[in-house]
Amino acid sequence: MRSNIRTNKTLRDIFLLMAEKLVGVIPHVLLATGHVQSKQFTIIVTSQRLIIAQFAAKQMQEAMVQSKARAKSFFEKLAAGRVLTAKDVVEYCRKYFSMSPELVLAESQGNFAIDLAGITSVAIDHQVDPEDEDSKIQMDRYIMTIISSMSENVYVVDADPQDMELLRSVLGERAQGEGRVKPIRPQF
Repeated sequence: MRSNIRTNKTLRDIFLLMAEKLVGVIPHVLLATGHVQSKQFTIIVTSQRLIIAQFAAKQMQEAMVQSKARAKSFFEKLAAGRVLTAKDVVEYCRKYFSMSPELVLAESQGNFAIDLAGITSVAIDHQVDPEDEDSKIQMDRYIMTIISSMSENVYVVDADPQDMELLRSVLGERAQGEGRVKPIRPQF
């Protein structure tokens, strides 16, 4: 009887260790789809995979409703429900901390996952375009490339240093690149 209890406890401990846990969330991930068009995503990092979740019309509408409900000052109320700020998107992404990975995957038809074990590398590279002769504007962006045994996915990200730390926490040396310094970033 006693050995049976030990076996059950050991199996339970193994199951708990194997259970997938949410590690963090990376908002503001863009995929260029055309000339000036893009799709917005959120990367949910778990102990076993990266879940790429669409931030589509439904999610934007939900974020607008949340923004409107949070608005306190006159100016916040004026913009709320009409314009999504970066802060609104981050606040909306907090919901993923209370969702199971399977629910996140089922949230939108285009959501998908990449197993951490299959990821060869995740690199963030800083790209600077040549200065435009007419406007004298020089554009820069951070490109995240996720290379796995199944695919290569390329996104534009805001390269927050916290995002790199998050990726390094689950991928180790397979996460390469440096983020840029940001003055303010809401903490999860």
